[in-house]
Parts: sequence; structure tokens; C-alpha cells
Amino acid sequence: MSGQVTRHQESSRYAEKRRKILLAGEELFSSHRYDEITMEAIALRAGVGKGTLYRYFPSKESLLHSILQSGHDDLVASIQSVSEGSGSFVEKLEMVSHRIVESHERRHPLFHMTMGLSRRVSSRSGSGDASNRRAEFQRNIDSMLSALSSIFSSGLSEGVLREGYSARALSMCFMDLMHGWCRSRCVLGEDGLSLSGVVGLFCRGVMR
Repeated sequence: MSGQVTRHQESSRYAEKRRKILLAGEELFSSHRYDEITMEAIALRAGVGKGTLYRYFPSKESLLHSILQSGHDDLVASIQSVSEGSGSFVEKLEMVSHRIVESHERRHPLFHMTMGLSRRVSSRSGSGDASNRRAEFQRNIDSMLSALSSIFSSGLSEGVLREGYSARALSMCFMDLMHGWCRSRCVLGEDGLSLSGVVGLFCRGVMR
């Protein structure tokens, strides 16, 4: 029994230390250029030794990708939580849209940083790394579509949505819509419909 408790405590300490490193890395990557950041600075911000940091993440690149992956996983879990919670179809879609935008605004600079880094690495190491990145990107898209599909599947089974659509097709359209809105407002700085307005138009187009 004591051995199980010890393993649980060690696992909890490991997860907490990893969380602190990810948070420290996100803060630094969000406010500095990639080449300006050192592993020493990340360790100092996280309150861990440099050797400890390297045991968790062997390089800045691996840490950056882990930060983005962690953010993606959190977003997918958040969407799944909305899907399983109470509320109408429209209310759930509005909640999800805000969470997608919040995640995009928070991690958009990091995404562009890792894309530039991936191009740099691919030019040095050939197509293997690029293929791995594409496969990882596709897995993330699939997990996002799966989470969104659960909301649209409920809408279809409840008879809220028009016939002739599949949950996955609706999820893809909605994800493209959110990407376009985030790009126009958060990246290009263009004015236009509010987020609620865009979601409302989408709902009017697919609902009975």
C-alpha cells in the first residue's frame, strides 16, 4: 500500500513540475523571440534546475511543441466538456466558439514560431521531420473534429439540424469558419461581424 502511495506522490510531483515548466515556457515564448530564449532562462522562470529541465524536455523545440500540444489537448477536453454538459445546441456552439478564439489568441504567436522553426529544421534534416509534423497536425485536426462532431451529432439526433448533413462535415465547416474569423480579427485586424454574429449566421444556415 505504501508503495502505491509513493508512486502516486511521485507521479503527482512529476505532473506538477511538468506543468510549471510548460507554463514558464509559454510565458517566455509568448514575449520573446525564439533565439532570445535559453534553457537556463526557462529553468529559472520555472524554478527548477537546468538538469531537471533537460530530463523533462531535451530541447527548446521539444518544449515549444509540447506547449502547443498541451494547449490543443486542453481545448479538445474543453469542447468535450461542453458537449457533455447542459445547454441548447446554439448555447453549446457559442461556448465552444469562445473557447476556440481564446485558445487561438493565447497561443497564436507560439504557433507561428513553431511553424517557422519546423521549416528551418526541415531544410536541415530532410523530409522525415516534415512528414512527422504533418502527421501530428492531422491527428490534432482529427481529434478536434471528433470533439466538435459530438455536438453536431446531438443536434442531428435531436432534430435541431437540417437533414442531409453529416456531423463531421458540419464540424469541418464550423472549424473553417472559426479559423477564418480568428485570422481576420486576430491576425489581420479586420473589423466585421462579431463572434456571436458569425455563430448566429452559421446556426441559421444549418438549423431547421
